[in-house]
Amino acid sequence: MKTRHGKRLRLSIRIKLLLSFLALSALPLLIFGYMGLSDLQSMGNYAVHTTFELGESAISDSTRALKDLGKAIIKEKAEDVARQMEIYVSAHPQLNQEELRQDEVLARIAVQPVGKTGYTSVLDSNGINVFHYNQKLIGVDLNELKNTLPDFYVLLQNMKSPRAGDGYYKWKDADGAIRDKYLYHVPVEGTNLRIAATTYIDEFLEPIKETKQKIAQTTADTTGKISTYIRKDKIIFLGGSLVMAAVVCVISLMLSRRITTPILRLVSETEAIGSGKLDSKIDIYTGDEIEKLAVSFKRMSVRLKEHIRRLQETTAVKERLQRELEIAKGIQQNFLPTVMPMIGRIDVAAFSLPAREVGGDFYDFIPINKDKWAIEIGDVSGKGIPAAIFMALSQTLIRSIDPANLTSSQIIKQVNKIIASEAKSGMFVTLFYAIVDTEKMTLGYSNAGHNPPLVMRKEPSDIVLLKAHGFPVGVFKDIELHDDKIKISPGDVIVFYTDGITEAINTKREQFGEGRLTGLIRENQHLSAQEVVKKVLEAMEVFTGKEPQFDDITLIVLKIV
Repeated sequence: MKTRHGKRLRLSIRIKLLLSFLALSALPLLIFGYMGLSDLQSMGNYAVHTTFELGESAISDSTRALKDLGKAIIKEKAEDVARQMEIYVSAHPQLNQEELRQDEVLARIAVQPVGKTGYTSVLDSNGINVFHYNQKLIGVDLNELKNTLPDFYVLLQNMKSPRAGDGYYKWKDADGAIRDKYLYHVPVEGTNLRIAATTYIDEFLEPIKETKQKIAQTTADTTGKISTYIRKDKIIFLGGSLVMAAVVCVISLMLSRRITTPILRLVSETEAIGSGKLDSKIDIYTGDEIEKLAVSFKRMSVRLKEHIRRLQETTAVKERLQRELEIAKGIQQNFLPTVMPMIGRIDVAAFSLPAREVGGDFYDFIPINKDKWAIEIGDVSGKGIPAAIFMALSQTLIRSIDPANLTSSQIIKQVNKIIASEAKSGMFVTLFYAIVDTEKMTLGYSNAGHNPPLVMRKEPSDIVLLKAHGFPVGVFKDIELHDDKIKISPGDVIVFYTDGITEAINTKREQFGEGRLTGLIRENQHLSAQEVVKKVLEAMEVFTGKEPQFDDITLIVLKIV
């Protein structure tokens, strides 16, 4: 700790003990006090939240019930007026449709109040007002409201059906305000007329306002009471903390007097050890733990000397192992092609990077004749030196088999029999083996559990996956494999890869994925094979960011030109 002038603040052991005891006693008190107050606060918040939710639920249920009740009242009113009109029309059969429209008694029956502001009205089948409480609207064609009140226009179209119906719509008042209304319509039997009963929705919800006020007041009262209880508990907690601090100060001062003197002597001796004098003698006799501490320091100086000696030996061994790993890395690199082959009209590029000094990924290009080449890519389970040894074994076995008169699956099966019968480590290798024929422009292949390569077609522009059809090499002595073949054309791009690419992760633990790889190939299909490899590696670097590489990365790109 430093002062504002840059000098180190020096405290005596006694003060440090006092501060330590205060910290040790105050910390649990603060933790449990904080937990208790937090729980109390949480309970208060829960109570307030529960009260609010119950109120909201009650309001929601009440709103729904009142709306349903209002709708039922409007429906009943519409049906009642319709029945009255039907009775009147039946009682006056001598009246034709035009005379019915002019009948004042029928007009009084047709227009009746609904709630406080609602009313019933009568429309004919063409959507024209026949009876309305506003005399100015009688004879008005309501179809003209199509653009200004589209919701009402939809209901108007439904009224042309012989069935009853209902719905909500927005209505523009005389003052220009837009308010929600509910309408129920029903036909009048024996006429081309239809009763429409309507009123504003907010009439249904008047009782809800008082309920909301009561809930708000209850929530405020509950919050106030909880805050009062929490303030009281804080005062009690603060008082208890002060008393505890005073008791700790007295006890720590008494103990520090018995501890500081031998500790100061011990400090001077340990400083000598810290300066490199490991043979320094620490002679402190107090008969307590400090004397035991002094004895421990003596033992520590002896063990420290031995540890330094062993550390020097371990460092030498580690340096030797590092040099051997560098040699092993060079040897393994020699197993991989250093120069890309010329395969007819195929542009070839490849890249491989182990996660450690050495790894288990491998690839190879094997000439068969002037028109045929074998291409292989594999991924050994595991990492490091064991994977590298297994990789060397696998690639050596593959190279030892003459592919001239064999299919891809036959070659893999021969390799599998040797590895499965001889290898006892439990390791295995996923392998994709392909034979490209530049004369017939075909790619024959067999897949032993490896990631399916991608074939980006130029015409049409789509992706073909060379999916796996068999178990990895080394799992079983006899494995079932299939040989498949595809046609290749100029402009096609074929991408072989290991899971170190698709399973690379970023800081959010997201995988690079097959989708991103496919998108990159699609975007850069027009580039050369080497440029496609470069684009993929750059995208992976940006994606993974500072996340370290956890698996070997291998990529082969063939561009048919």
